[in-house]
Amino acid sequence: MALLTHGPGLKLSNAPQFEERYLPGQSAPVTGIYQCVGCGFEIVRIATKFLQAGGDRGLPRHPAECPGILWRLVAQIDERPSLLSRRQ
Repeated sequence: MALLTHGPGLKLSNAPQFEERYLPGQSAPVTGIYQCVGCGFEIVRIATKFLQAGGDRGLPRHPAECPGILWRLVAQIDERPSLLSRRQ
């Protein structure tokens, strides 16, 4: 589960990309946090990079007991500059 420290910088969304499911090897449609529907394992992916299959080199391993890897987007990164980032 993704954790956060400051809620006002986040917005709820019912955009269609949050309802989609993605297979291992598909490219991530947007930059964000993806969670495995089978076991809850989470990864961060940049748009157009491939979603992890399980034991990808250099990445944390997907749990062996996972019943099946299927990814869903849980948090999308807004890559546009914001007023919040200018205040720091």
